[in-house]
Amino acid sequence: MSGNDIVVKDVIDYLNKKINSSYNWENEKIKGLINNWIEKGYKTLDFQIVIDKKFDEWKDTKMVVHFNPYTLFGDKFENYYNQPVKKKTLNDISMKELEKMIESRKNGEENENNPFSFY
Repeated sequence: MSGNDIVVKDVIDYLNKKINSSYNWENEKIKGLINNWIEKGYKTLDFQIVIDKKFDEWKDTKMVVHFNPYTLFGDKFENYYNQPVKKKTLNDISMKELEKMIESRKNGEENENNPFSFY
């Protein structure tokens, strides 16, 4: 497996896990889209950033139907990568997430990388 294939597989595995899908990393069209950006210097983490940004933006909207490799890694990939991250407010956090964060803090399980962590 080539270096690019490893990146493609990691990216598609991440996407599949994120949205509970089963896209095939060996699909030639998907590989071509991702390889195009790899050749321009993008790394696995960059693709994961785009997946996370667009998932957060689209997950509860009609745009969720566009959450697929063809849209994410197509012509607008660079725009998606460079778009600012929307800051979350308490209105964006579910009570379940909030309760989990409070419980984690009580148990001393704080994660300083968690953007919702209480300091």
